Parts: sequence; C-alpha cells; structure tokens
Amino acid sequence: MSDSIIKSVIVPQDQIEVWSEQEEWFVIQAPSNLYMVNALGEYHFFLTKDRTKAQQACDDVYGKGKYVIRAMKDQKTKSKLESGLQSVYASNTRRGFAPQLRKIV
Repeated sequence: MSDSIIKSVIVPQDQIEVWSEQEEWFVIQAPSNLYMVNALGEYHFFLTKDRTKAQQACDDVYGKGKYVIRAMKDQKTKSKLESGLQSVYASNTRRGFAPQLRKIV
C-alpha cells in the first residue's frame, strides 16, 4: 500500500473572502473543506476528504497536537436540503411499543 502525500494550499487571511459582483456579497474562497488557521492567521487547506489524513498531515508539518483540523461551516450537510431546511424533523421512538409493555385487556 503506497502512502500518498496530501497536498496543501496556504491562503492569507486578507484573501480568504472576496466580493462577488454576481451574488453581491462576500464569498469564501476555499480550495478544500478541511483547514486549520496557523498563528499568523493564514488558512492552511488540506486537499483531501478524510479528516484523519488531514490531521496527520497537519501534525507532520506543525507538530503533533499543535493545531486541530476544522471543517468549513457553510458546506451543505447530508441532513439539509438546498433550501436550507432539514430533510427529517422528528421520528417516533420504539419505547413503549414493545409487546411486553402493552396492556392486555
């Protein structure tokens, strides 16, 4: 099994948000979903989908336990729809539905 090298991109703090004329607000330029912010305020993006591999690459560069990998908050999660609403709101639990808990009349 070959050990692949994870590429990384460093974006300065003043270049992380740019004004979008089309959308008319600031847009975050994120080359990846996983990042960390170093002591200089630079955003260090790791080009991988696996958080543990990104954390290992971060530990290799900066030392173990110095920084923690973060995920971008504006990314859509599995439970959210495009409209921003949730796909599942509530569900009934199985508590109280077992046959031994039913009253026999």
